[in-house]
Amino acid sequence: FLEVLVAALIGGIRWNLAQILTQSDKYKLKNPVDVIYHLQPVMILTLLPIAIYFEGTVVSLSYHFLGATPMVNAALPSLLLVIGALLAFGLSFSEYLLLSHTSSIALSVSGIFKEIIIMLADAKLEGVQYTTLNIGGGVICLLGITLHVVLKSCTVDEEKKGQNGIQKHLGRKKRSRKGEDAIELMKMNH
Repeated sequence: FLEVLVAALIGGIRWNLAQILTQSDKYKLKNPVDVIYHLQPVMILTLLPIAIYFEGTVVSLSYHFLGATPMVNAALPSLLLVIGALLAFGLSFSEYLLLSHTSSIALSVSGIFKEIIIMLADAKLEGVQYTTLNIGGGVICLLGITLHVVLKSCTVDEEKKGQNGIQKHLGRKKRSRKGEDAIELMKMNH
C-alpha cells in the first residue's frame, strides 16, 4: 500500500515537472522528441542501478536470458522486446505531446479512468469479483472524473465568453477612436 502511494506521489511530481518543462518558454522544449531526448538519459541512469540490483546479473548472464535456452531461440523474445520499446516510446511521445497542450491533471484523470476500464475488463473477462468497497471506490472515482469534466467545461465556456466580451469592447474602443481621429482631422482641415 505504501509503495503504491509513493509511486503515485512520484508520478504526480514527474508529470507536474514535465508540464513545467513543456509549457515554459524558458526551456524551449515544446517538441515531445526534445523532451524525451533530454529526460531519457536521466531516467535510464536512475533506473538502471535499481534494475541491476533487483534483476541482477544472474538473469542476464544465464541460459534463460529473454526466456530462451539456445541463443537462436532468443530472436522472438528480442523482437518482442523491441516492439515493447517502440510502444513505450510512442506512449512517452503522446504523453509529452498531451502535456504540452493540456495539464498534468488531465493525465491524472485519464489515468484513473484507464484503471477503472481495466478493472471492468478484468471483471468481465477474468470473472474477478470485487467487493462493495472496490465498487464504491470506482463509483467515487467516476463521479470525481465527471465533476472535473463538468467544472472544466464550465470554466472554458466562461473564459470564451469573457474573451468575446473583451474583444467586443476593444473593437468598440477602436471604432470610437477612429471616429475621434476622423473628427480631429476634419477640425484641422477647417
